[in-house]
Amino acid sequence: VSGSSAALGSFIVGFSGARFRAGIEGRWDRWFNIRLSRPSAVNKYAALHDELLAPLGLRSAKRFPAIMLTPAEIAEGSERIAAMLPDGHGPIVGIFVGGRKSRGKRWPSANFVELATGLRAHHARPIVFVGPEEMDLLSDLRFALADRVPLVFEPDIRKFASAVASCDLFVACDSGPVHLACALRVRTVAVFLKNNFDRWGPPPELASIVYRDAGVKVVDVLEACRAQLNGLWPQPLVEKIANRSCQGIGTMKTCRRAWLRHRLPRRRLEQIAD
Repeated sequence: VSGSSAALGSFIVGFSGARFRAGIEGRWDRWFNIRLSRPSAVNKYAALHDELLAPLGLRSAKRFPAIMLTPAEIAEGSERIAAMLPDGHGPIVGIFVGGRKSRGKRWPSANFVELATGLRAHHARPIVFVGPEEMDLLSDLRFALADRVPLVFEPDIRKFASAVASCDLFVACDSGPVHLACALRVRTVAVFLKNNFDRWGPPPELASIVYRDAGVKVVDVLEACRAQLNGLWPQPLVEKIANRSCQGIGTMKTCRRAWLRHRLPRRRLEQIAD
């Protein structure tokens, strides 16, 4: 079944060799033997279930797209991520810095750096992912994050998925990895810079959407992450952002000083205990 009206989706379904090849009627429906009316639902997740699957007689409980990884892929991704992160018991938060810049979907990279620093200050273990379209950000991210936050570029989609599957929470702007993480059932914070989340945003069962008319700030995403982590973990590991965050920080240097003030007392106590 193809829920897309694009030629590529029609081509894949048409040449799949499946007995029943269903898709949306239109310019590229020549490869289908079951043609469906264009969905009237605005949100693509609702359209998939209510208007594409139901007409095929596939009536069931509400379903969402899912990606299945093999046990070997899951183990490989988990081992890879564990090797990159420092020892500890904090939640692993994946951060994808991409988004289509030409369509105004990419958040400034400095915001992602500030987000990673803020999460780390609150006992989470962030890891930053970049895609092929974000290679121009790689050197700046390496400099800003140094060796404090792992930076990963993985062009292989299955290996990338296995790494994302090892995260407790995934954060990204409106992009393909948002839906990939949702399909892996990794709880997701989706940052929308445009007011089109009703159409393209994942449902609340899978993700928390952050949007502000005046523009999304780092503190907005940090607060969403805090809420998600407190719901996923048995005890609050991320404190109230409004009280103890890098809110209102002008530079990353200031944010690092705030992080040190937060962490040094704990390190000194550990030294005393030793």
